Amino acid sequence: MKSTARAILLAHYARWIAAVSLLVSLTVLAAWLWHIPGLNGAIAGSTSTRPNAAISLGFLSAAIIVLTFDPLTSFRRRIVYGLAGVALLIALATIAEYVFGIRLGIDQAIALDPENVANPGRMGLNTAIAILLIALASMFVSRETGRSVTIAHFFTTIAAVIALLGMLGYVFGAVNLYRFEYTTGMAPVTAILLFALSGALLWSSKDRGFMLVMNSDNAAGFLIRRILPWVIILPVVLGWIRLHFEQRGILDTVTVAAITVTSNVIALALLIAINSNVLFRSENSRERLEEHLRANIADVERQIAERTKQVREATAHLAESEKRFALAVDGAENGILDADISAGTLFCSPRWRSMLGLSDSAWVATPQSFLELIHPDDRDRAVALLLNHYKGMTAVFSTEVRMRHADGNYRWMLSRGQAVRNEAGRAIRMVGSQTDITELKALQERLRIESIHDAMTGLYNRRHFEERLASAVHLAMRHGRRLSVCICDIDDFKQINDRFGHATGDRVLQAFADILRRETRAEDVVARYGGDEFCILAVEVNVEQAAVCAERIRSRLEAMAFLSDGRDQFSATASFGLAEATSTDSAAFISAADRALYGAKAQGRNRIAIAR
Repeated sequence: MKSTARAILLAHYARWIAAVSLLVSLTVLAAWLWHIPGLNGAIAGSTSTRPNAAISLGFLSAAIIVLTFDPLTSFRRRIVYGLAGVALLIALATIAEYVFGIRLGIDQAIALDPENVANPGRMGLNTAIAILLIALASMFVSRETGRSVTIAHFFTTIAAVIALLGMLGYVFGAVNLYRFEYTTGMAPVTAILLFALSGALLWSSKDRGFMLVMNSDNAAGFLIRRILPWVIILPVVLGWIRLHFEQRGILDTVTVAAITVTSNVIALALLIAINSNVLFRSENSRERLEEHLRANIADVERQIAERTKQVREATAHLAESEKRFALAVDGAENGILDADISAGTLFCSPRWRSMLGLSDSAWVATPQSFLELIHPDDRDRAVALLLNHYKGMTAVFSTEVRMRHADGNYRWMLSRGQAVRNEAGRAIRMVGSQTDITELKALQERLRIESIHDAMTGLYNRRHFEERLASAVHLAMRHGRRLSVCICDIDDFKQINDRFGHATGDRVLQAFADILRRETRAEDVVARYGGDEFCILAVEVNVEQAAVCAERIRSRLEAMAFLSDGRDQFSATASFGLAEATSTDSAAFISAADRALYGAKAQGRNRIAIAR
């Protein structure tokens, strides 16, 4: 049995011994309270267990029960102190009564002693001393330190000797062993309970102090467990037999002494021989295990030598691979990143540093310092994508972010990577690359702008205007907002082109577009709808307010003078059709404004018409 399991088993036994002791103490106390003869601890006319002794033994039993539980929390420790403290106070008071010849009124506070004794109701002095020692030992054991447990075992051993002397006094009829002169004697039940509680207290300390040696699996623990019980039991049994023979007159004193000595020699010789044989077998088994262990160690050393050789060869191959990898990294246009997630470190290739204008001494050695380079508007999105990849929600990590260059500007980077995972699927490493896509993003932005703008005027084109119109109509109808649209074109624009040329016509269109841009708000959508036709989408504006804006534009254009390539001066006018949204049908909305424009043309041009 292993030492830990043995210690747990002994603590279990200690709990049961303490529980039985508590039950016996309560029985004795009940016998005193209700005057039940035969249950007060007296055996064959011997001294009975006194009420104060029963109370003290009960409290000590309860304290030892608490000590057997794990863990011994601070609350349980306070309980042990309280229970043992009551027994300690009773014992101290009794000792003080004997030493100083006083009566403190505690001897017959529970029940009257019917016996005619010198100290009625008072426990024996040796009983009080033993209770005092066990109470102190319980308090020291509860502290669970090596030194305090050693002190506790010392006190417990003395208490056990006092109890053992009391039991031997009754066995051999030696009154002086269980009673001091002019004091009450120790009752046999009290002696038995004190001895049992001493053992239970030792066992409750488990693998500390003396019990550490006793519970050990080595030779010392084996000898203590096998020999110590017989060292206690054999002399008592043989001594009792010798006394019995002498009292009965069966043998004379010399013969009894010779038989006793011979019995002791034979018993001890047998005990030593039996245990030596067990130790011999154990030692042989240990030597076989050691030989087997040495063989295993030799085999392990051989395997280590072989493995070391393999590691050296693998290291050489790895060094060559690292050289090739370094050449590949230096020649690649992409920057290489290698993050050790567990250690929180980051490797950045020289190419990656050059992308951001960072010197070799720049401190970018952790993932956190890398994240700090990302634009604040892109950082949270990038971190969320990275965490999702760590959790296995995405196969690869890929995102476009802006990163701060050494010159203070931000450059667009395409970051891609894949996590390396352990056997449990947890990401432990992240390897990836980074590409500077600033020029590509600029090209994309330029193409995006060109795709939604008119090349000649710089206004939005028809396709983008219709997309914005459909979205604006839907939101206006949903939230009950006003929305107006204006369609306008330059009067007789074909004649301008025919008379002055297309280059001059283009300048007129650009001038008109510039007026539209200046006279509208930033939230309005102004577009070239086609040819000389333009549209204005006014958000949260009714048609009357839109008409005021259209009148400003009309007046501005009418007052503007134009010069042809032939230096001929002329002017231009425009007509306007306005409508207000009444449904989510954007086509019907724009058609209403278009019809109003035709009405303005029919009324003589250079005017504003509102669809009703």
